[in-house]
Amino acid sequence: MKKRYIVCVNNSTEQQDQTFLNYIREQGFGWWHYLNNIWLLTDSSGKSSIKEIRDHAKVSFDDEYNMVFQLNETEGTWSGFGPNSETRNMFTWIKKNWK
Repeated sequence: MKKRYIVCVNNSTEQQDQTFLNYIREQGFGWWHYLNNIWLLTDSSGKSSIKEIRDHAKVSFDDEYNMVFQLNETEGTWSGFGPNSETRNMFTWIKKNWK
């Protein structure tokens, strides 16, 4: 079953973001990172755990405070404000992958 996570980090540097992104890519997760310090992740394999994501965030972001939320596949909604044009749209990935 597909799993969805929201990862929130207190502060991060570009190097820390890259470290976390490398982990995400190694795991084969889908990801969205349009807002600083917030990551949306999808795990199509369903093999990940919230504890695993939290632990990698802790290491990647050098013990910065973080929170990880897991949403189940059938519940949840979202709303946002940001670029929403054909050339620059921060919601395209969410509409396609965040079901």
